[in-house]
Amino acid sequence: MIPGLIAITILFSASSIEPVSIPIERRMKTFDRLVSAPVSLHAVVLGESLSGFLYSIGIAFVPLVAGLLIFGTTPLSIVPLVSGIFLTSFCFATMGTLFAAYPTESPGDIMSMLNMVRLPLIFISGVFIPLESIPFIGQVAGFFSPLTYGNDLIRAAYLGDSHFNPLIDIAMLCTFILIFQLIANRLYNKFNE
Repeated sequence: MIPGLIAITILFSASSIEPVSIPIERRMKTFDRLVSAPVSLHAVVLGESLSGFLYSIGIAFVPLVAGLLIFGTTPLSIVPLVSGIFLTSFCFATMGTLFAAYPTESPGDIMSMLNMVRLPLIFISGVFIPLESIPFIGQVAGFFSPLTYGNDLIRAAYLGDSHFNPLIDIAMLCTFILIFQLIANRLYNKFNE
């Protein structure tokens, strides 16, 4: 239960900061000042992603510590746990920054779009039902979900086994980070010309 809880907590906490903060920054015209500062737009996008990353790292410790203190669940290996928490947090923070590229001053506009993506990710990613038990079409869809790889990596830290090799999980999370960051940079360039 704890690996899935950590993964879901990271999903929602990491991807929620930018879709709220960036529209508010647009409304208050502080985002315009960031864009006009002598800093590249890529650095601004990366900085926004880092804010969600740092926030979600802090929030991820809540279920981690609760698992240790209340349920007595200790991870078997620290390396996959730390890798899973850090990479999954940055991946979903970057996804939140990507969605926040939509030029609006209302956080609700972005959050409604984001929830249409986040909620299905939970059900195809092996968080509630192991990937082996999901119908074939769900397994195929799960391959396109970053939560699948983040959950699998965190699960490997607790259970010692995983659906994929942990190196594949790490490689896929890095690939999703790169894809989200590249698309976000293009969208911010397009909407802030």
